[in-house]
Amino acid sequence: MRLHFLELMALVVVWIINWGGQMLHLGTSSPVGLFLTFLIVFSISCYLACALYAYVRTVYERRREKRRTLQERESVALEQVSPVSPERRRSLNMALGKKVLLKKVRSTRARQLVGSALAAGAAHQAALATKRRAASRRLKMRLDSRRKSISIKRRAEPSIQGDLPSIKRRKSVL
Repeated sequence: MRLHFLELMALVVVWIINWGGQMLHLGTSSPVGLFLTFLIVFSISCYLACALYAYVRTVYERRREKRRTLQERESVALEQVSPVSPERRRSLNMALGKKVLLKKVRSTRARQLVGSALAAGAAHQAALATKRRAASRRLKMRLDSRRKSISIKRRAEPSIQGDLPSIKRRKSVL
């Protein structure tokens, strides 16, 4: 479709160039000659811009298609290598865990990276657990100190029950 459009556009540009050249050759006034010259240059420039855009877009689409086909080939090759279904493989990987992950990695450098990543993840989990324990201890200590301060304040308040008998006595006197 793009090629048809470019061919049609090229024909229109050639027709404009021929017509403008004929008009200039027959002799026209100065403003009309200037307009025809501008029209010819503008049409050639537009055609050049559209042709470059179509070329760049086509190259981009071909590269994207090539990448897509390579990815499809790799996925087909991986499916053909293992007779196990992807669902079964995922469940086995989850069951076996780290060992399967390390066996999947083929190069020694990649195994070292995966091993260090697993170790860093375990260390991070341990650090989080330690921080949680410390935070819960601090919270318990704050709660205990608040409970103690509340119980001390209650002891320090004068008892209301001591005043009740004197109120009853006054009522009985009246």
